[in-house]
Amino acid sequence: MKPVIVPRADHTISRKLIDPEALKVMYRLLRGNYRAYLVGGAVRDLLMGRTPRDFDLGTDAHPHQVKRLFRNCRLVGRRFRLAHVHFGIKIIEVSTFRRRSEYRETEGDRLIRSDNTFGTAEEDAIRRDFTINGLFYDLETFSVLDYVGGIPDLRDRVVRSIGNSNDRIPEDPVRILRAIKFSARLDFEIESKLWKAMVRYAADIHKCAVARVLEEIYRLLRGGAAGASFQLMEESGLLKQLLPELDTHLKNSRKVGPDGDREFWQYLNTLDELVAEGVDLSNPLLIGTLAVHLVGGVPGPVAEGDSERNPADLARRIDRLTHEWVTRLGIARRDRERLAHMLRVQPRFLKPRGRRFRPRVFVAKHYYPDAEALFALGCRATGLELETLARWQALHEETRPSVSSTRTSGNRGKRRGKKRASGNNPGARDATWGRRGRRRRRS
Repeated sequence: MKPVIVPRADHTISRKLIDPEALKVMYRLLRGNYRAYLVGGAVRDLLMGRTPRDFDLGTDAHPHQVKRLFRNCRLVGRRFRLAHVHFGIKIIEVSTFRRRSEYRETEGDRLIRSDNTFGTAEEDAIRRDFTINGLFYDLETFSVLDYVGGIPDLRDRVVRSIGNSNDRIPEDPVRILRAIKFSARLDFEIESKLWKAMVRYAADIHKCAVARVLEEIYRLLRGGAAGASFQLMEESGLLKQLLPELDTHLKNSRKVGPDGDREFWQYLNTLDELVAEGVDLSNPLLIGTLAVHLVGGVPGPVAEGDSERNPADLARRIDRLTHEWVTRLGIARRDRERLAHMLRVQPRFLKPRGRRFRPRVFVAKHYYPDAEALFALGCRATGLELETLARWQALHEETRPSVSSTRTSGNRGKRRGKKRASGNNPGARDATWGRRGRRRRRS
């Protein structure tokens, strides 16, 4: 199959828009008589006038041949070897062209478990998930190569599967999440046949590795279009499969009134605003944005004797929820502990309990920054308790140790330690002797 070639005059990609380190890697591969293309999402974003997050490369050089060209190269991956070329903290990923592996259908299971056979550029394009991700940029001719019809779909703003959707989705059900991500983030429409396959095979998501699924959920929440993404998840039935508690909560909220689920979507829209502002969002905060609606931690007035705010009841519900989510989603233990702390202390921002409670001690806890971040997100989303948030933030800033005092105390401790440890130094004072050389009495 010959690709549709879009010459330089007919597209907007320029070398000035490509990462300099990616260009270095491509030029060195070309000088080594290998083919080197900019592939996937980077080509799609550049054609749309967006700044790519990553610049991935495709080549016909095998991984060990790439490693031979670059001293700063590391080979990663077990199932399929990838070459990571390091430039400080930046990594340029180089993958060898692959071809689609034929699945073996066993009892209706068409999940691909082996996909590590080298192939050609054409085969590599065809094995990708969606047409808008199957475009290559050729640095030698400055042209875009389209083997799969991605250019028309980019123009029409459509997410379309490469090949038959009823075959491609069961091969890798994570593609349901990826289709939702691209549709929400790029504001593209999902092609009707692909959408029907997503709804039909939503339950197959449980066949995929939990780590991959969790990573895609984090990307949805961190991608700047969390609200639109979770709407598509709910409509496709995927939310019911992955987070059934949340799906039930939304349905029950709508029974109360048409705006019963408004707070949930306000939280996600606020999350998108924080992403647009460049705020760094931790994984526990992302999951906490979803879980806080299920444990009664949304900012609002606290009534005396409110059973939903009872500390013991709250702790039990949080422990049960986090345990179920950790098991289902594979959340890291460290993130699970931080999430539990964040959720448990949310009521304290609104109504501190007990005579022994000390606000200054509370703000000094290691989990306080995460808890305050979740409370601040809720206050911003609902517009409630903003004055309460300001008081807590002021107290936290007041009790936070300054950088200069921290450095001074740290240096003093180091100097004292060195003096005491210098037993071989004749000028050092023995710890058992007093200031004037008199021996101290033993107590």
